[in-house]
Amino acid sequence: MDSLIKDLMKKGIVKGKSQLLSDSELKELENLILKNKNKYPMKKKVSLNIIGIDERIDELLEKIITNPEVQNTLQKVLGKNYLIRQIIARYNEPDDGGLTLHQDAVGE
Repeated sequence: MDSLIKDLMKKGIVKGKSQLLSDSELKELENLILKNKNKYPMKKKVSLNIIGIDERIDELLEKIITNPEVQNTLQKVLGKNYLIRQIIARYNEPDDGGLTLHQDAVGE
């Protein structure tokens, strides 16, 4: 676990060892996010906070963030009293130029 935390702190992203969702749940989540994208039209936006937009999406997200590996990692990196304010889905549209190197805000 310590090497996972070190990699996360160094790279900002890491792949754990747990399968958080089954293949069918992962496909379901993807389809639900795409379906809900059309309910929340975004003018020139390519991302959407997906917390609270669909009960089933929330159930699947809950399954992910309550996974023991995820919980342990979050607590080691953020401390016991962390707060998740948003979970963002980013869309790639056929005509967008992709995501260039950027920083959302200080520390992100």
